[in-house]
Amino acid sequence: MGMEEVRTLIADIYRFMEAGDEKQLYEHSAEVMSVYLEALNDIYFDGERVEWLNQMINAIDEGDSQALVQALEQGENGDDVFLGSQIAAIFAGFRQQDAMGVVAQATGLKALLDQMES
Repeated sequence: MGMEEVRTLIADIYRFMEAGDEKQLYEHSAEVMSVYLEALNDIYFDGERVEWLNQMINAIDEGDSQALVQALEQGENGDDVFLGSQIAAIFAGFRQQDAMGVVAQATGLKALLDQMES
């Protein structure tokens, strides 16, 4: 999606918000989340961790906490795991998988502690 398309999407979201049109907000939520996840990948990982992030997303979609932890732990270093855990927690919330969000956050905290101890 190009920048102009993203700007249009944002304008639409604000228009729906101002109109109180929650149905339209919901209908566009997956598109916004997709763009948001892509932006996070581009900003934090220079666009090079798509497969890794997709493993996390698939684990969340499947409701598999063990697979989520395994995917997160494949980060290149503690910082990657921590940032990945933030992305996973956001997506878990989007999918209404609150328990998996907690698992993602705990995995991120573990990575930070492990990094501090080494």
